[in-house]
Amino acid sequence: MPVTLDSDEFRAIFSPEFVASSNAQIEFSFGSAEIIVNNNDDTSPIQKLSTRKNILYQLTAHFVTITYGNASRGAGSPGIVTQKTEGSQSVTRQIITTQGNQWWLQTRYGQTARQLLLPYGLAAAKPKQLKVTS
Repeated sequence: MPVTLDSDEFRAIFSPEFVASSNAQIEFSFGSAEIIVNNNDDTSPIQKLSTRKNILYQLTAHFVTITYGNASRGAGSPGIVTQKTEGSQSVTRQIITTQGNQWWLQTRYGQTARQLLLPYGLAAAKPKQLKVTS
């Protein structure tokens, strides 16, 4: 049985972070999360539905944050905060360009998702190379 995304429930869980995110942004990000989970159905390595939902929602929050921003991080602001100032608001971010664990560390949602995915072997430091045939 697949996990079904409920955008209103997603916003309520992560409120107030994604109140301004559109359904389209959340749905697109959920689709990306489904790819990482390696099937959102009975063939998924994550058989417990509540666990799979938790992971999918954490990953969705990670993708929305990186791609579109959220209430605490403006759109187009990926990366890890490396420096911030309060007077006159200044934030410096480091954009991660390696294919290691750092991608997961860019948001607290990615960090949580990675930890939840580790027992299933789905959070490798270096993504597997896929062989594409046509």
